[in-house]
Amino acid sequence: MSLLLVATVMAGCGSKEQRFVPKSLADLRGHTVAANSGTTQEKIARMVTEKENVQCLPGGLDALIALDAGQCDVALVERNNMFSDDFMRLDIEEAFTDSTTQEPLACALRKEDSALLQEYTAFFDSIQACGRLDEIKSRWLNPLKTNNLEKVVIRQKDVPTKGKRVLRLGSDGSYPPYDIMVNNEMTGYEVELWQRFAIERGYGLVCEVYTFDALLPALQSKKIDVIAAGMSVTPDREKMVLFTPADDYSVTTVLIRKANAGNDKPFYEKLQESFDRSLIQQDRWKMIVEGFWTTIWIFLGSLIIGVILGAFISYLQMSRRKLLSVTANCYIDLMRNIPILVLLLVMYYIILANSGLSAMMVAIIASAMNFGAYIAVMFTTGIRAVDPGQTEAGLALGYTPLQTFVYIVAPQAARHIIPVFQGEAISLLKGTSIVGYISIVDLTKASDLIRNASFEAFFPLIFVTIIYFVLAWMLSKSLDLLLKKISK
Repeated sequence: MSLLLVATVMAGCGSKEQRFVPKSLADLRGHTVAANSGTTQEKIARMVTEKENVQCLPGGLDALIALDAGQCDVALVERNNMFSDDFMRLDIEEAFTDSTTQEPLACALRKEDSALLQEYTAFFDSIQACGRLDEIKSRWLNPLKTNNLEKVVIRQKDVPTKGKRVLRLGSDGSYPPYDIMVNNEMTGYEVELWQRFAIERGYGLVCEVYTFDALLPALQSKKIDVIAAGMSVTPDREKMVLFTPADDYSVTTVLIRKANAGNDKPFYEKLQESFDRSLIQQDRWKMIVEGFWTTIWIFLGSLIIGVILGAFISYLQMSRRKLLSVTANCYIDLMRNIPILVLLLVMYYIILANSGLSAMMVAIIASAMNFGAYIAVMFTTGIRAVDPGQTEAGLALGYTPLQTFVYIVAPQAARHIIPVFQGEAISLLKGTSIVGYISIVDLTKASDLIRNASFEAFFPLIFVTIIYFVLAWMLSKSLDLLLKKISK
């Protein structure tokens, strides 16, 4: 038996797998390829390898992070993405660059904004003629300059937020060098062009963060006026939007892991550097703090409104009028059978699209509507669990119906309601993590932005995980104490 084990180990050592180093796109067939959703690189990945081998990641530079973590064989990225902070420290290297699949990159506007396009085109031509465009390109699109801090010459405070028209610029904030968060501010090559345009032409400019997939819906629903996110100009997109003059092209680079990946530094040294890059550099921890308070306000607003709405729906559900009870039951069935993310997107892009409400208010309303349906069921079930004789006894003692409910029925119903309420409230807290789809930088979205700016996934995700856990634990213990107090 021992001889067999030794023979197996030796055979394994002798048959060490050779490192995969592709020389062309055709070599990628049969290998796992990562690319970011909605990009030229995703299309290439789907063309050159099998469908099941394509890792289509949500945005930013997730493909780079996946490759660095060894989750895929190769990553396809836009070549300029490589020239950003911390790229050189990753355990990845360039295999080759394919220049046969170039696509122009540009900003996008709505079809009806042709006047704005003409004005921007005139501005673009003017800075090109005077050489200013070359200077901006030399900072952002220069492979020798990888420090984003040195590229920023216009700060957010220098850009007006009011003017003859306020332009809302949407980006995903994580696609360098075109749009990226630096010092917790939106910047980048395309963002700077629009900042200069706003300053010169007297416009206000407000930057909003969306996931890349949500940018086109946000533009079409008039949530934003401009997309500045290194968007490829394709025939399908040209049917939907207007594109600004294209002065850069998407060139696909194929990246692989280095031969000695993970063997250069001690673990604790890597951990310390990761912490510094994730949270200390550029004061990135502030994004976590801001995201924390955003999450708290959305949760509290949804909780309060949801409880009030749930109590009202429960009242209707228990009404003796059939029309009211049927309406309440239909509402409950509707809310309980629609995924909360779908409800959020429908409210934001369709029902409340032209309401003028902020994204945070829409998130609170959508979450409260969903939470209220579950609260209504809890209230109705809890109240009906109380013996009807308790109500009769209260009335016999001279209490009014309201007093009977408040002093006799409600405390007994609470014993049935709070244990279930506890779980739903925790679910509501965790459910706030989806609000990043509608331009809200909450805890989860803050971790995404940090991850794509620093190429570090460990600490941003671990910190957010711990914060959610502590919040949920505190909420659970608070409701436990309330239940004990009511049970006395």
